[in-house]
Parts: sequence; structure tokens; C-alpha cells
Amino acid sequence: MGQFRSIPALDRVNRESAARLLSALGEPDQDVWLPTAIPVIAGGPSWPTRPAWRRIRSGKQPIVSSSGLTDPFDGVDGPNIGYAVEVALATADEIPEQLHPSWLLDLTIAVSNQAAVDGRFHLRAAKFGVFLFGAPGAPAPYSDWLDRTGTLGFLIGLPIPEAETTMNLPAGNAVLLMAKLLRPAEYEFVASRGYDGARILVERFGMDGSYHLSSLKRASVV
Repeated sequence: MGQFRSIPALDRVNRESAARLLSALGEPDQDVWLPTAIPVIAGGPSWPTRPAWRRIRSGKQPIVSSSGLTDPFDGVDGPNIGYAVEVALATADEIPEQLHPSWLLDLTIAVSNQAAVDGRFHLRAAKFGVFLFGAPGAPAPYSDWLDRTGTLGFLIGLPIPEAETTMNLPAGNAVLLMAKLLRPAEYEFVASRGYDGARILVERFGMDGSYHLSSLKRASVV
């Protein structure tokens, strides 16, 4: 996943607003993780500003969230909120204190970079609430989670029990989208059934108590 380093967070205006929502979910680390090389220069996705990721310590359910997708684009007339989303993954699995390397950071990076490539996660969330998305070219450690096309599947926008996900930013509202890693059978289940398939999975995740949480140990619910 490339080289990363941890630095103290220097929040811009939008990040300060987003940080208030993250603080309601748990205790955000004072540092953020960012790549040592700017991804767009290396042929990666274009973020509004430099991409970064932050851990939120929420009891035994740590969260890693993108930090920068809601930053304003430079060179755009008038106020803006970037891509209008931040993306996060959460788990009940044990995560090392040294966040990099960890699968939780890896997968949050993969999904949030896809959000930057796609640029329409906010529209999908507004239309469908919860939607399916695939990240191609996943690293080797996740080979057991790839579907037959080599895609790593996620359900995006899962509700977080008793938590607010709307960010009231100075230039408008953005949303925190929780992503959940899917087993290949689950990804194909939703792909073949569309919105109804996504709704069924959300119901089953509620029944088994995993809700929005990702885990590399989780069995399929289909």
C-alpha cells in the first residue's frame, strides 16, 4: 500500500467540522497518517488536498476514517466541500497500536481512494442510502476476499447504531460513509439483486450483531 508516515493533524476549516462528528464516535488520534509521496503525482487518485487518514478510538471498536475528501478544491469558484464525503471502516478485531501496517488502514485507504476516483459517492448515498462498490487490484493478503473478477467488495453507507453521520460544514452538508468489507458470496448476492440485496444484507448484519463492523474473521451471511 506504499509508504506512510504519521504527523500531527493540521485541520483546515472543513476538517475541523468533520472532526467534531468523529469526536462524537470516539477519541480521534492527534496524528494523521499520510503517504510520503503525493498519490496524484505517482498516478494515483486526485484528492482536493493531500490525503490523510485518522484513527478514532471507540472502546473496543476502533475506526479509521479518511481526512481530506471534504476539503475544498482549490481553483474552484465559490465555497465547496470537495467530494462531500469522508469514508471510514470500523472493526471489533484487535488492531495494533502502530496503525501502519494494519488491514483496517489498508482497506480504508482502498475505499477512500475509490471515492476520489469515482467522485459520486455522495450522489449514490443520497439516492440509495446503502450501495455496493468494488475496489479492484487488492493486495495479496486479501486474496480470500476477492470475487472471481479480482474485486474486493464493500457495502457503503451502513448505518452506525445511535450515531449521526451528517457533517454540517461551512459550505454545505457532507456525510460520513461507513464501509463494510464483504465476503465474495455477499458481494455477488448484492450485485445480482441490487438495492433489495443490499437491504437484506443490512438486516442480516443487524441480526448477527456485526452491523457496520468489518472483520477478516467473519463468516458470510449468505
